[in-house]
Amino acid sequence: MDVKIPVARLSSYQPADGGYVRLDGLTAQEVDRVQGMIHGHWWIRGNEGRLECVPAYTSPPAPTEDLMLPQWRPMGREEGGERYQRELFETEHWTGQSPSILIQHLCGYGYTPEGYKANAELLEGCGFVCMRSRRGDNGQYWEIWFLPGLYAARGRLKEALYQKSETHKMRFALKFLREHTSFGTLDIAVQRLCQALD
Repeated sequence: MDVKIPVARLSSYQPADGGYVRLDGLTAQEVDRVQGMIHGHWWIRGNEGRLECVPAYTSPPAPTEDLMLPQWRPMGREEGGERYQRELFETEHWTGQSPSILIQHLCGYGYTPEGYKANAELLEGCGFVCMRSRRGDNGQYWEIWFLPGLYAARGRLKEALYQKSETHKMRFALKFLREHTSFGTLDIAVQRLCQALD
């Protein structure tokens, strides 16, 4: 038995001291789109008893449609062997292991547009890169702030690490980030598998 979706209907009430607008008969997806419209993610209009929804912003291309050249660069062959390594990041100024830092949920529970802007500008100035997911149908996305290693530190973070011993740099980096930024989680990636070709 086919279930008939009710026609979307709009009603409103406008007294002198305030009022309301009400939409009835919406599907779950239409409710989601109306909520996204309130936050500026969708343009909506009625058409023959249903809602037509168009993204307010042009969607970014899918990764398969936005192909980029590989960023791996060949390294020299190791002495006495035929094996060589390709590395994604510039590491010639780093000796030993260089853990990467990943920050999620910038501002944590204390989000404000001004606070986000200040934290984002500080992280960008310190060498972090913001990586965002594609937007969902409701306009939401998630992001990670990524620093590939302390060798990539810039600005105030680089100054905070100046003349610190290699064994203590990460401790000072974490102290700096705790004191100057607000975030939900900070992860340090220590183990890493890299592409190696024989």
